[in-house]
Amino acid sequence: MKNKLKAVLVALVLMSMYTATIAHAAEVSNRTEPGIYLDGVLLEFDVGPKVLDDGYVMVPLRVIAEALGYYIDYQGSPRIPLLGPHGMNSNVVIGNPTFWAFGRSLMTDNAPFIYRNRTLVSIWLARRVFENSVEEIIFDFEQNALLITTNSSDEYYECDEYYECDEYYLSDEQE
Repeated sequence: MKNKLKAVLVALVLMSMYTATIAHAAEVSNRTEPGIYLDGVLLEFDVGPKVLDDGYVMVPLRVIAEALGYYIDYQGSPRIPLLGPHGMNSNVVIGNPTFWAFGRSLMTDNAPFIYRNRTLVSIWLARRVFENSVEEIIFDFEQNALLITTNSSDEYYECDEYYECDEYYLSDEQE
């Protein structure tokens, strides 16, 4: 009797594992949003990149920022300060194509906007905001994926509250 009970329990456990595996595989294969890969690793996100009708690619700011070690100080206003490693900071304003990064004012073709409670910015803006941390951010239309490659350099910038920046190298700090 005990052996039959053990066999039934083992069979139930195996069937539940098999069902869970099939459900996960179906979820992955049915994913309609593009993936976001950081150095080849798929990031978890609830809102993915969006390709606009005019061909521009908009990417979710928070998922990229946090994966790169940035802190977003969003307090419900249209202005979103990003605080990065080594004192780097940028300001992105919802609905405004002008933003601050590394001591300079820059303009993008597409203003950041909110989509499903997430801030989306142009891929061009993401490249500028994270230029100290990434070597490349591209959208691969064949793979339907945003591919981010981190910077292998030890170069970074430190900026003060007036966005005046100095260039440094991590190797300089070790001396």
